[in-house]
Amino acid sequence: MMPVRDAALNGVIAREAERGNHMPIATAAAAATAVQIGAQIAGILVARFAGANPAPFIALQALVLALGAAVSLGVQAPKPTGHERSAIGALRDVRDGVIYSFRNPIMSPMLISAAYMGVFVIGSFQVLFPLIVRDAYGGTALMQSNRLGLLFACFWGASFVSAVLLSRLKPLRRPGQAMIASHLIGALALTSFAFDKPFHLFAIIVAFWGFAAGIAISTSRTITQGAAEPRYLGRVLAVYSMGFMGGAPIGSIAVGFAASEFGSRAAALIPGIGLALAAIALAVLTPLWRYKAD
Repeated sequence: MMPVRDAALNGVIAREAERGNHMPIATAAAAATAVQIGAQIAGILVARFAGANPAPFIALQALVLALGAAVSLGVQAPKPTGHERSAIGALRDVRDGVIYSFRNPIMSPMLISAAYMGVFVIGSFQVLFPLIVRDAYGGTALMQSNRLGLLFACFWGASFVSAVLLSRLKPLRRPGQAMIASHLIGALALTSFAFDKPFHLFAIIVAFWGFAAGIAISTSRTITQGAAEPRYLGRVLAVYSMGFMGGAPIGSIAVGFAASEFGSRAAALIPGIGLALAAIALAVLTPLWRYKAD
């Protein structure tokens, strides 16, 4: 669903350009990111009321998804051409898309960044927050759930703010630099989790990390959707999503085992250092740091 959604954004931009409404891909990507994160925040706020009776909220989620599917039926675009309508043709298209993704000098490092973000950020994000709240700050179950909810609110709230700001400001000339810099900020935030600190300072650091994450999400969309050839766009985004989501289970397992062996705080050093090294390698060994948006 995510590759289809993101690929459709380019079509919307092209359609609006034909109507005289010119919007840079960076602005559109940031606006779409802000809407997505805003919806996540709304979902988190609603889910806080679920308690021990989540069934009505799961039903509400299903209703919202059904509404999204109904709205999607009204989305229209020209049918793609040049593709063989057979199973063999589909496999050939997949092969060509993967080859293009890894041979393109910009797409290849973007796929690498998606993979290491899945491993070092998504996995640790899902595992470390609950463990640190439980082990480092304690309290009753209600206190722990409130603190965990506050951390998620700080992260996604700050991400929403940065995405909105990017959608209102002039597009960044070097989005690759902004993306890598935001990854390094995330690495510093993760590394800081290993050290004792008051909870309010922990929440502030998480908010700074979230602000950087909003920049990272928006700029990664800008680069991927702006640099890919239109006929490969959907396939590139599919490979990108595969790396991003596929890395999360690996990171979750690694951080979970590290937390059981060394403690939840010490376990934060693994994704923190790994993310920093990966981001530096991406800046030094690929052209992404020097990439200029059109």
